[in-house]
Amino acid sequence: LYRTAEYTAERQDAHEWISDVKFSPTGGTLAVGSHDNKVYLYAVRCDEGSITLRKTQVFAKHSSYITHLDFSEDGRYLQSTCGAYEILFSDTVTGKQITSASDLKDTQWASWTCTLGWPVQGIWPACADGTDVNSVSRCHAQILLATGDDFGKVKLFRYPCIPKGAHALEFAGHSSHVTNVRWTALDDYLISTGGNDRCVFQWRHSMFEQDDDHGSTGTADLSSSASSLLASGTLDQREAAADVNQELLDDGIGIDSRPWKLALQPPEDLPSLATTPPNVHLRLEWVHGYSRAFAGNNLFYTCHENGPGLVYHAAALGIVLRSNGQQQTQTFHRRHDAEVTCLAVSHDRQFVATGQRGPNSQIHIWHALTCDHLCTLPPFHEGGITALAFSQDCRDGGSQCLGSVGSDACSTHAVWRDVGGQWSRVELLASGRSDNDRVRFLHWLPREAQDAAGSQAFDLVSGGEGFVKFWRADGSILRSRKGLFGKLGSDERPSVTAAANFVDAMDGRVRLLLGSASGHLSKWNGLRRTQSIAVRSRCAVTALAAIGPTPESCRVVAGTDRGSGHVFK
Repeated sequence: LYRTAEYTAERQDAHEWISDVKFSPTGGTLAVGSHDNKVYLYAVRCDEGSITLRKTQVFAKHSSYITHLDFSEDGRYLQSTCGAYEILFSDTVTGKQITSASDLKDTQWASWTCTLGWPVQGIWPACADGTDVNSVSRCHAQILLATGDDFGKVKLFRYPCIPKGAHALEFAGHSSHVTNVRWTALDDYLISTGGNDRCVFQWRHSMFEQDDDHGSTGTADLSSSASSLLASGTLDQREAAADVNQELLDDGIGIDSRPWKLALQPPEDLPSLATTPPNVHLRLEWVHGYSRAFAGNNLFYTCHENGPGLVYHAAALGIVLRSNGQQQTQTFHRRHDAEVTCLAVSHDRQFVATGQRGPNSQIHIWHALTCDHLCTLPPFHEGGITALAFSQDCRDGGSQCLGSVGSDACSTHAVWRDVGGQWSRVELLASGRSDNDRVRFLHWLPREAQDAAGSQAFDLVSGGEGFVKFWRADGSILRSRKGLFGKLGSDERPSVTAAANFVDAMDGRVRLLLGSASGHLSKWNGLRRTQSIAVRSRCAVTALAAIGPTPESCRVVAGTDRGSGHVFK
């Protein structure tokens, strides 16, 4: 379908953006929910490969924007929810509202994606405000219920999920609110979409399996006398359901959502009130997405006996992508609990460091081949991590030190040393504060340049909007000096975005090369900018890489914000 999809029909009746669309089970009716508080119903006609849409009814009884829609199995009825926490029912033939919820209490629904209603009332945590759960999807076998919430979690409940405090399996990976979850046709996969992380996760569904590394049982208990009475056998299902209903009216989502609670009507054939988590497992199989918003130079090759792989980050994950012929696989590092903002790889391609945003400024070091966690750096930075860089100070090409920059007001720089071997344990070597705005990059200077300069050699360089700073360790203190741009051209800006070491063809020495937001590459000798060339007019350099040990073999590649790559020799 994706390869052969053709544009066939268009209608624009809604006055604001569309929030949900659903076909009836037969495909003869299309329901469209809009932020103008209305549901538009269309008759769908297929004729010789073309599709026409004819508006038949408009349901306009909601008092806020439409959030979710579901058809009944026969396509006659529609249930819809809105931003005012209403769940309303309508006749798809007449377009009129069905005001008595009890008339439809035994209706079989073709899908269940509404976050409100009798069979999903147990998904809401205590004191939820009605917006915490963004999406719901019942599997086609009607035994599982998946949810996506504002906390970046995908959860699995048993369906129906009726008692308050029902247990769930939780799965992490998204770094912001989960906007939607949907099961594939055969329930083999669950698809989840992230909000600010802009990622699509593909979860493999396995029955009767559970892996503690990926799923954890919720800790809430069935809170009501209903659970104890059911256990003792003194309360039948209908009395338990009534008790659960009363609890929902007394507690749970805020008072503004009370209208949907009043509409709850238990069916005649009541289901089991089980609160245990489902005996299934979701395994994260693929992530569609790549994070570029915070830092450049975050895509690297790894070394592997079966060929190189790619390491990068997306959402709250570190990802290693490998290709074996026609088959591609992803492996994940999953220790972060917030969005990963920067990534660095050791020069021997064996170790990866990732840092995250937010007050819990975690830096994890893990193995590039297996994604196994090696160590977590001691708490030091505040407000998140903006840049990381491994040194190149081992004769075998390995790295003995790691540099990091925090998101605090002083953009604190730190240097960490591997003291346990294989990055199993680290200690803080030196730190220093900067007085500049957000740092865009951190880079270790060429070892050859340090050796030639003697005791006054600088170890690191960092930069951003209007500044470049060179750093060296003086005991436990990192001291810095400002780089000197000199006279800039009329189209140049002192906004530095990326760095690389290259072999200068003039004298064969390894020197520093910086990229700028104005689209220039500048060569530096010590603290001074000595030469610059334009990459492309008004095209910011966002990434730099250099390869080749001699002036003849050295190549520099510059990536830009226009998606272009430029090779220099």
